[in-house]
Amino acid sequence: MGKKFNREEFKHQLKKEDPKVIDKAYLLANGMIEVHGYSKEKAFREALAIARTWLENGEQYPIKREW
Repeated sequence: MGKKFNREEFKHQLKKEDPKVIDKAYLLANGMIEVHGYSKEKAFREALAIARTWLENGEQYPIKREW
């Protein structure tokens, strides 16, 4: 299990982002690190992309219908 982010470290890296994106990405990244074993860098990149998409979609995750 990798070392997780602390909130201040995360906010410092994303000063110009929407606060909602920062909070969502912080939680997602730490979950990716703890549960799935992602590296900090990979978790940061992927969580930020997911959080931005979430905000752009009216604070909802996109629905994938593949069935």
